[in-house]
Amino acid sequence: MSQGYLWELVQIAVRIMELDQLESQLTDKRDWKAAKEEYEAQQSHFNKVRDEYVDALLDQEESRDSAADNVGAQLAGLRNQADPSWYPAIDYTSDSLLPYLAKEAAKSPRMRKAIKLAPLVAGALAVIAYFTVRLVSGTPVTESIETRAGLQQRAAAVEKVIRYDNWMSTRVRRGGWLKGVLLWPIEPTDAEINGAADFVGLVLEGQQYAEGCGSVVSYGDNLTDDQIDMVGEVADYIQRDDVQWEEPAVMTVVVGLQQADKC
Repeated sequence: MSQGYLWELVQIAVRIMELDQLESQLTDKRDWKAAKEEYEAQQSHFNKVRDEYVDALLDQEESRDSAADNVGAQLAGLRNQADPSWYPAIDYTSDSLLPYLAKEAAKSPRMRKAIKLAPLVAGALAVIAYFTVRLVSGTPVTESIETRAGLQQRAAAVEKVIRYDNWMSTRVRRGGWLKGVLLWPIEPTDAEINGAADFVGLVLEGQQYAEGCGSVVSYGDNLTDDQIDMVGEVADYIQRDDVQWEEPAVMTVVVGLQQADKC
């Protein structure tokens, strides 16, 4: 089986040498580009087969220490018997294979296995982290809007919606499909969006009761940037540790409006 790998590598190397010579002779740009692309593809194929060959050799514990010497001897014997036209391909195989084989043979089997598993482990951890962010970034909206807890929940939800919309570079729930996939863990749920809408309505309604507030208005269906900033400021105030709660609790929104720069 290992000799089959070695012969396949030499055959691939023959084509690589042919393409290397051909590339320097071509004058047509399209032909040169096609030859270059095939050259790079053959190099990638060579490296793939080389890696499989080395794995097969080093899986045999008893031949690990002598693997590089044995393969070197096989290549030398092949060169002695071959026509000189094959020398460049055999030399290419030797130069590309033997140093890599010696380097891999020097590693412990456990180390080689760990290195090979590393991308899979990293991918699994990335997936776990991706869904963990979705779980921990959730903002529950379960309490009544008339309560402190309910107001704080909706304030947190509105901040999440504003942050998500800013990162998506849009005021509505749309965006590039890739950006949507990447930001899915922090995408607001329907409950969070509804809670945010409750809070926005409460803030806008509260403007008429807030002293000196009312310059930030909108006559369209969408919020203006100033209104969004104003809502964000009130949301920050509601979530402060030192906030002085009014009775009823919703009146605290009015106090937050009176302290908002954008009001």
